[in-house]
Amino acid sequence: MIEFIAGLVAILVLSAGLLQIVSLTRAQADVMTEARKLAGEKSLLDVATLEPAQFIRAMEKGPDDKKYTRDDTFTLADAGTFRSSVINRTVENDADWTYITQSGDEHFTQMRNTANPSLVFGMVQGESHETVDLISAVQSLIYRAPSIRVEGEVWMTRTGDIY
Repeated sequence: MIEFIAGLVAILVLSAGLLQIVSLTRAQADVMTEARKLAGEKSLLDVATLEPAQFIRAMEKGPDDKKYTRDDTFTLADAGTFRSSVINRTVENDADWTYITQSGDEHFTQMRNTANPSLVFGMVQGESHETVDLISAVQSLIYRAPSIRVEGEVWMTRTGDIY
């Protein structure tokens, strides 16, 4: 009899956990779809939006042992380091910048001369979130919180001025 009750409890926990995983997965898909939609709408605008992206110098994996998730620790870099270690190395010596300037493509020159080169990249951001209520069985047996907030953030490049 005890084995039967333990089996029923195990089935209840597994079923509740599975239902909760399905609802969280659906929420994650909805949130990312909405964030992509918002970023896509911004990317098609004719007017550039000023959304500077952060420069990441290094990343350390968090407790989930997966790269680039919300629990990771990022060491931020700065625009000056990006300019000196990436942009300034696109030419062999400073005199070569005159050739780039004369080529008619102003993007490299703008990146070199602006305080925040990420603005020249034309990055746009889309964000969304959704709160998922937890099933009472999950609250009682697995995770003691009334809900979980699912968040999504997407960065895209502008395409409005390409066409």
